[in-house]
Amino acid sequence: MICNRAAPTAGGAGNETQTRKRDQTDAIPAIGSPNKKEKTQEYFLEIKWCVLNHDESDDWKETDYSMFFKEGEDFMVSPAILDNTKGENHEYHFTMCLVDSQSEHRRVLVEIETCYWTDEDDANLMEFNRLSHELADFCRPLWADAGRRKSEYSDIAIEFGESPHSGVEISTLVEEATGIEIMDHVMYTKTVKMNPSSTASDSRKLLDMMFLFFPALVIAHESDLQGLGMVCSEFSQLGFRRIGEKWFVGIG
Repeated sequence: MICNRAAPTAGGAGNETQTRKRDQTDAIPAIGSPNKKEKTQEYFLEIKWCVLNHDESDDWKETDYSMFFKEGEDFMVSPAILDNTKGENHEYHFTMCLVDSQSEHRRVLVEIETCYWTDEDDANLMEFNRLSHELADFCRPLWADAGRRKSEYSDIAIEFGESPHSGVEISTLVEEATGIEIMDHVMYTKTVKMNPSSTASDSRKLLDMMFLFFPALVIAHESDLQGLGMVCSEFSQLGFRRIGEKWFVGIG
């Protein structure tokens, strides 16, 4: 069982990992720095996650973690994976944050809550239909755009593993629908949040980092991209392609 919540800035469980990473931020090259060797940096990508475990009293206890991620780091051996657990549908839960390194308390400008699959075999129609109604709504137009027969698609049969198509991988359908190459990882942007002082430019910086740092197919609803302060005409410029009427996929 897993939950996803913003990590605390001081005190509480999980801050040993968080503090260790934050002590190293001077060595992290940030997007927006004129010279990556200089300490004057502007933006960091911070990843937050929460794990639910039994404590000494055998009660459930939430442990919050966070780390700053830099280009070239192996995501699969990072604390975000090693200190994390998968959900019931084989997904990790992360919150991706754009952090202003020049602000006094490293202010979060934009954050995107995500579901993340590290194995394309696990990111299939059955897991998506089981996880949420929103992803089930994504799968229907994806199936149609991939040129598959609508008469062969049954939400209930797919969700319960009773359809011969339950195991069809999302990346395979995206490739058939858009021509985007099959990716090892799949990321779904579940919710978005912007600081009141943030702009669409900040949102684009975070998306650029996500596309740059993670080998993932990104799935987003139109309303979430608009919630990042962007308009439809910008989506294609960011590398997104439309699925159905309201969904978009991209790899940057």
